[in-house]
Amino acid sequence: MPCNLTRLDVSRIVLGVIRHIQNDQTIVEASVFGSQGINNDPKFRTTYFGPIRNAVLNANGCATKTFSSADCARAESVADIVDAVFDDLSSQDV
Repeated sequence: MPCNLTRLDVSRIVLGVIRHIQNDQTIVEASVFGSQGINNDPKFRTTYFGPIRNAVLNANGCATKTFSSADCARAESVADIVDAVFDDLSSQDV
């Protein structure tokens, strides 16, 4: 069954999770990881994976299939994580 979450829906979910974990409500999609933005390392970013996967599932019963902790570790910005989740869900529509 296709997932009907929009990219905006996914963005809200991902932002909510990251804001909660970082305890920072000022984080936006354009926020970057590193010393000039959200200062954490790739290993720490892998901790976003489980909560994001669960939040997506709880939001609309959509299950990610290819999105992984490696996507979080490789991300240079929050938008990269949003894109990885949305791309996964969108590819399941086919």
